[in-house]
Amino acid sequence: MDKTPKNQLSILIRFSFCDSNAQAIDLYTRNACVLAQAEIITFILGGLCPGEPFEILTLPPQSGSFKDLTVVKLLNNNTGCVAALSVLLMALLFSSQLKVNNTTSDLNVLEIVEKCKNYGVSEELTEKVKNICSSYYPKKQKNIFYESVIADESVTSIKPTITEDHETFEKEINRSDFREFIEEIPKEKEYLKTDLLGHIQLSQPFIEKQQQYGRGVAWKGMYFGEDVVDDRGEIIIEDGENIFFYMQDDEYKDQILKQEVSFTSGDNIGVIFDVNRYYDYIESRYGKPRLYVKKVTSHNDNLVEHKKELEIKRQVVKREKQNKNQKSLFENIET
Repeated sequence: MDKTPKNQLSILIRFSFCDSNAQAIDLYTRNACVLAQAEIITFILGGLCPGEPFEILTLPPQSGSFKDLTVVKLLNNNTGCVAALSVLLMALLFSSQLKVNNTTSDLNVLEIVEKCKNYGVSEELTEKVKNICSSYYPKKQKNIFYESVIADESVTSIKPTITEDHETFEKEINRSDFREFIEEIPKEKEYLKTDLLGHIQLSQPFIEKQQQYGRGVAWKGMYFGEDVVDDRGEIIIEDGENIFFYMQDDEYKDQILKQEVSFTSGDNIGVIFDVNRYYDYIESRYGKPRLYVKKVTSHNDNLVEHKKELEIKRQVVKREKQNKNQKSLFENIET
């Protein structure tokens, strides 16, 4: 193979089959592998050099077994990104589970960073390399890749060859080892705060449905109280926010069912509650918060003053936003 241009990376994957004379691959297997590979490449380049234009090209397969050839071309000739991409692609797609130690992985994060440094990758880029290695998104795509070749029983091995200006990586992976390349991905991480105080104005009670179906039925309301924030200062529930909540105060529910307390839309309750939400590692985002009322401390407290204060706060924020936009407009006119 001719020397690869400095702004390019070539990825050749040879698929071998039970039939040694076979030179064709199942379309769905190939598509799943190609798309997973493209997603990982796009994710890596987005993390390394955001805004850098690039192309991912498919070249005609070579004869013998089935050899799928892909070329990644960085249009601004960013050679540092090419070198880092070559190391990361081998590590994130063609190495066994990526751990912080070497017990079950071919490469660990420190070795990946060291390889990048050896190829002259800048300190700024190597910091980005660490962040990319800690993400679960490429691991999800890697799982799709290997689950596809596992499902295709005709595939007996794959042999990836990654070539760029510095070095050629080559490795043969046999079918018996495919499962070792499946990454362990936790679905969600729970964030929990307990024993908080606030008020809820009821929009829609589901006491009868909850009695019928159990505690899994959420009620609808509006939260009034201090903003609930996580350790990073991000708001989980905001004062005046529409929410769904789960009523877990059995004594209070019993009072409603016995009609000792009339709880209808527009009524409000003082509550002690827990709130949690989940972080989706794969999508890198938080899910909706879940609020659990453990204890009802009061019924139909007067929220008028609080609502007045909330409205004043909203008007102040609105005016500040308008003033900021107006200031920006004048600045643009002056320039």
